[in-house]
Amino acid sequence: MKTPAERRLLHLGLAIIVGGAIGNLIDRVRLGYVVDYIYFHTPVWDFAVFNLADAFITVGAVVILVEEFILAPRRGRVAEVGETRD
Repeated sequence: MKTPAERRLLHLGLAIIVGGAIGNLIDRVRLGYVVDYIYFHTPVWDFAVFNLADAFITVGAVVILVEEFILAPRRGRVAEVGETRD
């Protein structure tokens, strides 16, 4: 299945996710574990430990969600309005 070329934001999101996954895979193969280096800690709570690859995966997922649920429906409505005016 091929996505249309005008869905560049979707392609970017997928590329960012794949890049993050490859980064984690390289760590896993090379070291046997994924290196986590960002750790948020306060006296009350601890926040996620993650690495740059995890951040890329998360950003890519958000980009895809924005594309699919906000931008793509808007493009569909604009196309429908354009068709009815012809």
